[in-house]
Amino acid sequence: MNGLHLLRKQYPRNIIISYLNINSIRNKLNDLKVLITDSVDILCIGESKLDESFLNSEIVLDGFKKPYRLDVSASSGGLLIYVKTNLPSKMINLYDFNREIQCIAMELNVSNKRYIILSIYRPPKQKIDYFLDSLSEGLDFYSKNYENICIIGDFNATPSNPHLLKFFEDQNLKNLIKNPTCFKSLQGSTIDLILTNNIYLFQKTQSFETGVSDHHHLICTMLKTKYQRIPPKIFTFRSYKNFSADQFKKSIRSDSSCIEVGNLNSLQNVIEKRLNQFAPLKQITLRGNNKPHMTSQLRKAIMKRSRLKNKANKSGKLDDKIAYKKQRNLVVKLNKDTKKSFLRSQITENTSDNKKNF
Repeated sequence: MNGLHLLRKQYPRNIIISYLNINSIRNKLNDLKVLITDSVDILCIGESKLDESFLNSEIVLDGFKKPYRLDVSASSGGLLIYVKTNLPSKMINLYDFNREIQCIAMELNVSNKRYIILSIYRPPKQKIDYFLDSLSEGLDFYSKNYENICIIGDFNATPSNPHLLKFFEDQNLKNLIKNPTCFKSLQGSTIDLILTNNIYLFQKTQSFETGVSDHHHLICTMLKTKYQRIPPKIFTFRSYKNFSADQFKKSIRSDSSCIEVGNLNSLQNVIEKRLNQFAPLKQITLRGNNKPHMTSQLRKAIMKRSRLKNKANKSGKLDDKIAYKKQRNLVVKLNKDTKKSFLRSQITENTSDNKKNF
């Protein structure tokens, strides 16, 4: 594990993408936290072995968004993707893979480049030609909108497999992993792969023994594009959603015996205690990489646009598509207006009055 932390230390501003076949995550969360803390930015997990009885709150990791997940059962398969909170990403479901195909598609936006990252797991008993044909259909669909493709996961087949070789050729993909990654046998085999249509976007591809998986190494690669990591902004506020002035006053009176005459600290302690009860403190975290012109109105409009887009994609109804396009146009207009407003304010602040200079 020293190698992974050393890689991060040498390249603090580059994004590290990784994959680990963990063979059940439920009892390995603590080890996983140690593994990825301050080391990787995107962690794809294979064979998570979770079902709907496991809540996201049980598998969340500090510093990472709620994981994107694909559950199969508590005894087999399953995928997770952990992404750092300050990385602009989203799970995309525009293409419906066959139900037996284990694949999560994720969009990553970095430095004006859009990547599609496909995290996959092919069970050993699943026919490889069936899996690759389904994956090819998905790639054909997504490649219309994404120039930069990265597929990462456990194929349960080596790069020399004839089906994989044909898949590489048909989809114009190269494999970045050269060393053995799975050690069920003494010599090991290279079955955890990282595929891309542009090898020049990546560097420092390698694998590490972690001690977390039974047989698999963690594989990782690094984007050459650098990313300025701005820490998220945390705001603390009191929630008055369920506040009752009458109940608050009543509770203060009931604590009157705790207030000492002439002692303001005792009064402050009572008020603070009851405020925490009736108007509890809450926190909201905003992504540090928000554009400087971003406003709450624009942020809410973008969130509404995303909801309407998902609704339109799922239903296919004309009314939903019209509602989405209307909201999309509103976001475009708001974005232009807020940018102009921000630039005017900057010019006003930084421009001196020339008359005063004479």
